[in-house]
Amino acid sequence: MLGVLDQKKSQVAVIGGGVAGLLAAYQLDRLGYEVSLYESTSRLGGLIHTEQTSWGIAESAAHSLLGTEAVRSLFQELEVELEGVAPDSRARYILRHGKMRRFPLGPLETLQMIGRASFVRSKPSIVGSVGEWGKHFLGDPALQYLITPMVRGIFGAEPEELLLPIVFPKLQVPVGQSLLGALLRARFRAFFQGPRFNKGLVKTSMVSPQKGMGAFIQALENRLKARLGQRLILNHPVSKLPNFGNLVIATPAYEAAKLLQSVDPVLTKELSRVKYAPLVTATVFLARKDLKKVPQGVGVLFPDGEGNQCLGILFNSSTFPGRVLDESHWVSCTVMLGGTKNPKVVEWSEDEIHQSLKKDLFNLFGFQGEWLGCVIRKWKHAVPCYNSDLIQVWESAKKGWCQFPGQVLFGNYSGQVSLRGMIESLSNFKEYLGGQSKELQ
Repeated sequence: MLGVLDQKKSQVAVIGGGVAGLLAAYQLDRLGYEVSLYESTSRLGGLIHTEQTSWGIAESAAHSLLGTEAVRSLFQELEVELEGVAPDSRARYILRHGKMRRFPLGPLETLQMIGRASFVRSKPSIVGSVGEWGKHFLGDPALQYLITPMVRGIFGAEPEELLLPIVFPKLQVPVGQSLLGALLRARFRAFFQGPRFNKGLVKTSMVSPQKGMGAFIQALENRLKARLGQRLILNHPVSKLPNFGNLVIATPAYEAAKLLQSVDPVLTKELSRVKYAPLVTATVFLARKDLKKVPQGVGVLFPDGEGNQCLGILFNSSTFPGRVLDESHWVSCTVMLGGTKNPKVVEWSEDEIHQSLKKDLFNLFGFQGEWLGCVIRKWKHAVPCYNSDLIQVWESAKKGWCQFPGQVLFGNYSGQVSLRGMIESLSNFKEYLGGQSKELQ
């Protein structure tokens, strides 16, 4: 989040009813502010939506998140039941030479990676992209088959486009130290700093609402409708900043730029430059009898050179129960395409997407024939790219519009790109925004 609220004023206008706006409105209401929420469309939740089909549920975006303490606490408050990954389906794969592998590097490549992590030292000349970091400390094979598929699956971007200090800050290596040495020193310090520090190191696992991510959005919406009443306003595009004691702009960066055009031209320019990764998600429902190999595990990611168009495939029905209505006969997968490497995918016709899906599903599972159903979602602006342009946005915001109390930017471009990260940042609202907490009635 960028900026602070004016604690002397009790009213807050939240502009944008995506997940960021819902989270901000929910927490600020709990802190005692009188919140008004404005959404330009008839639906809340933004990218997150769960569609009920004749075969099962189809998620428009992520189907799960890490179940940290903050995540579990919020879902418990909202009375949304969470479930973990099926015990026999926790494997995650990366494709190499046409085969799904839990660890894609060969013995010699693994030894080389360990050697670089142990002995290669950090240098001041390393600029700081994830790609540069991976190549320097782990080597080319690890960069190609481990790091690149992972960051594409999370951010939809290339490692060279992402800055390590703002994407994976804990992996920064002090000048003169090796990666392994820096990690061991960090663990050593954590051990002696006691339970308070180690609390954040507790291993977490993936969780999902029993009825899909849409259940989380619906629970937030229901609470806010009960609390805000007529101050929750749908179908209300905001073209000019309202005259409120406090403003929280929770729209995407390009929409925030439009709102700030007349009051902060410099910040407007920087917000307009924020790069977004375009993504296409396609949830397909397949008959088990049409598959030579049934997906089992969490999913698979794809490096370059494997002849696949997609970034990765999530195995929905093997990961969580209830994703298909007939688990003995049907299978559900979500295929992710696009990203900054292949942005034109969002311009493909439905038939072009279908042909790509069938090719990848045939290569991976031997799928032939027709699927039971296919739900396609296109997102031209899905995930902001955490690069140097974004750092410039943060600096311009702090020096410009956000320097004044009562003016805040909050979204997946303001410091936390994931839903889990934004939920965890809610705990900072009281510290940085002030107000007295009060429980929902």
